[in-house]
Amino acid sequence: MTKTRTKALALLLGIGFTMSAVCAALPASAVNVDALDTSTQMTYPFEQGEDAFRYAPTFTMAAEAGAGNNKWEYVEVKFDGGAKDLRAAEYLAVQIRVDQGDPGLTLGLIENGDRYNNSVDGNAFYFLSEDGTIREMSCLYSAINLGAGACGTLLMPMDSMGWQWNNNSSDLSAVTAFYYTTSTQFNYGYVLTIGSIGYYDGEPGAADTQFVTLADCSEGERSRDLYYVDAVDPDCMKMPSDAGIVEPEAPSIAYPFRQGEGADAWAAVWQGPVNGDSAANWQTLTVKFDEAAVDFSEASYLIIQYQGQVGAPGITFGLENKGARYSVGAPEADGKPVYFMGETDETSRKAANIANGAVTAGSVTGTMGAMIIPMDSMAWQFGEEENRDLSAIDTLVLTTNSQYNYNFRILIGEVGLYTGEAGSGTFTKILDLSSDRSEKFAVTSDLEANRGTLSFVEADAVRETMGDATVDITGEGKTNSSFSESGSTGNVVINGSYGSLEVVEDSYGEDALQLTATGITGDGFTAFTLSEGEDIDWANRKGVSLWARNDSDAEVSFNLEVDCRIASGASSRFNILQGNRYWLYDVNTGKTTIYMSRPTATLPAGFEGWVRIPFSAFERASWSSGVSKEEFMSEGSVVSYFGITISAASYLNQSFSINNIGAYSTTPQFSSSFVDAGGKTIPELLGLN
Repeated sequence: MTKTRTKALALLLGIGFTMSAVCAALPASAVNVDALDTSTQMTYPFEQGEDAFRYAPTFTMAAEAGAGNNKWEYVEVKFDGGAKDLRAAEYLAVQIRVDQGDPGLTLGLIENGDRYNNSVDGNAFYFLSEDGTIREMSCLYSAINLGAGACGTLLMPMDSMGWQWNNNSSDLSAVTAFYYTTSTQFNYGYVLTIGSIGYYDGEPGAADTQFVTLADCSEGERSRDLYYVDAVDPDCMKMPSDAGIVEPEAPSIAYPFRQGEGADAWAAVWQGPVNGDSAANWQTLTVKFDEAAVDFSEASYLIIQYQGQVGAPGITFGLENKGARYSVGAPEADGKPVYFMGETDETSRKAANIANGAVTAGSVTGTMGAMIIPMDSMAWQFGEEENRDLSAIDTLVLTTNSQYNYNFRILIGEVGLYTGEAGSGTFTKILDLSSDRSEKFAVTSDLEANRGTLSFVEADAVRETMGDATVDITGEGKTNSSFSESGSTGNVVINGSYGSLEVVEDSYGEDALQLTATGITGDGFTAFTLSEGEDIDWANRKGVSLWARNDSDAEVSFNLEVDCRIASGASSRFNILQGNRYWLYDVNTGKTTIYMSRPTATLPAGFEGWVRIPFSAFERASWSSGVSKEEFMSEGSVVSYFGITISAASYLNQSFSINNIGAYSTTPQFSSSFVDAGGKTIPELLGLN
């Protein structure tokens, strides 16, 4: 789930060198270590020397900066034998080798989908070399840099870690895995090898301390299904036994669907529930074809027009005949490939290997194209034997479990099948969306109280405007939402400090959003995600336009959080900088006022009307990089994220409402008996007069 307020890693990755299989001890730093005594040699808990990593997998991560739209790559190592009780653990021990580069790693433990990790800056962690020397490291920007060439054991004091998020009341009693994650915006070109994992139940070296192994690589390669990878390259994990194995070629076929403007006309957009469930809750999208039944018995590939717009949920794709399902969810499908072809690509590429019965295609998020699923990457998952007949398929089925996959949005369009060899075979379209076929799509959920929604892309849609301003984000379709100690509700993501959103009416009787910071926790700011993954075009406009109303009896301030992504794929967060002018037009008094940013936008008590904030008032956040101020809203750029933040400490329980957020094209002017604004007052520009 995407966090609204995040700090990017501040240290750019330096391309390192490739290590041999033998660990070379790094010199111990001259630091004061309170918990671990660096004056004595510590017994090393894992194998050493040439065979230390002989059965361990190696992970070669994204080669280029910003790959996969600044993707957060993720690797998970599941424990032997399932969940473990780590409440007695004092130190987590991870055998690790940095073969190339020096990435900033966020590492930790997984329980019920919750993350317990090194998210607190300044806390101490330790690295134990094979010769027994220890050096201390400090967490910065929720990350640890082990050092180029580091080879040994990472020691993570459990009290130096904490819950980054805990939505399911996890308590370390049933931990299932270790994980690490990094963003390709700053961490790329690095290679890691992960070996055995364990923990100490006391101070390492103490007479009564026990060491417990959680994942053992010392006796042989562990099963591949004990690892999970969500990376730009789905084949980034290599086992020692993989040497010499040749990967199958991606199918080379002509792009089979519509392209360019209007390619998504009448496609379905599946929005997953904003909040996850505490137990399994299967969300299901069903798609019917032009004909009642389709013969897949000779098909080589199932091909689906697809775009991952927000998130990268694990989707189980399947074909049904009277309830019998032929699917990637069958056990024998795990590890098999699924491919993707962008609408402007010359050939396809691997999107993912099937893992845990699902396709997690994070590497193609944001790209319109075709999901290409080999028929031999599926098998019969369940159903009556007499219905296991590929010659009479009646439904395409997509499922995902919202206990783990939520707040996603994917587009599903036309559907076809391919027979014969790739490149010389025949494509047959089995669902044509040249007209409205919305009756072919349906969304259900095991628990109807938390069900995803379905919308459709209308053909020849006209962008809504008010005068010279676009209208891109409104209250339409939003529901009352909240974030509190008891959890989250509604379809708007609120995080950071506690807050609530209520759908109210604006000055014109339309649905607007009333925002309130209701409690202080986390970083002290309540953050409301109002748009994510929509890729709104504000290029070459002058600034942000919105309707706003102060519903409190005192002034209230807020900031705008805007992610600008340029054509190269680089993206950065921008927000309002202090000391810049912006305009307020009050619809009740008819007065226009110029205010100065603080660095926030302020609504005086009693204000109701229109706000215009020039792009010149925005500056790149100090923790973000990739897009310069000169590139902000330049030609070809898009707004990939838009949110509003409120200081909960300063404006607790002070409500204000907003609506009709967009971008304006003309800088407003004042009008008086002495000065003619030439039709450029805010009400004239918006067409209110």
